[in-house]
Amino acid sequence: MTCETCFGLGSVGHWMYNLFGSSAILSVLDALLFLGFFVADFFFTAFYLGFNEWVYKVDDMGFWFNRSFHIWLFAKDRNRWAKWSSGFSGFGAVYFGVLLFWSLSLRNIAGDVLAGGFLISAFVTSLFAWLFYRYYTSGKSRIPTSDYESM
Repeated sequence: MTCETCFGLGSVGHWMYNLFGSSAILSVLDALLFLGFFVADFFFTAFYLGFNEWVYKVDDMGFWFNRSFHIWLFAKDRNRWAKWSSGFSGFGAVYFGVLLFWSLSLRNIAGDVLAGGFLISAFVTSLFAWLFYRYYTSGKSRIPTSDYESM
């Protein structure tokens, strides 16, 4: 009979429970979450802009914590909006990526491996977010960076 824990391999550890596996899985998961958050933010902000077209007439929104600031930034300066959105999406991707990975691993992963994978994936995700932002603002992407380009 073969062992049902290790399936006859002689070890209980799974490849995703070592540092390389956890950082690789977390990095891919975080990159996908980052893209999902960024695209969702783009579409929801564009959707809300359709209901708040008055923001085009405002020269300075002023207070950063104003609820309409993000929409105003999307309408006035798409590159600056992308910088903020990339930062928030990157932070959310790393946070929710670790929570999702920890819950999917059935909490069998060691704390030091999870912490090391978190640090490596946070660096990789930050680099990915920065490169994505640079590509988005370079003008080479097909996503319009201003409302005049989309018309």
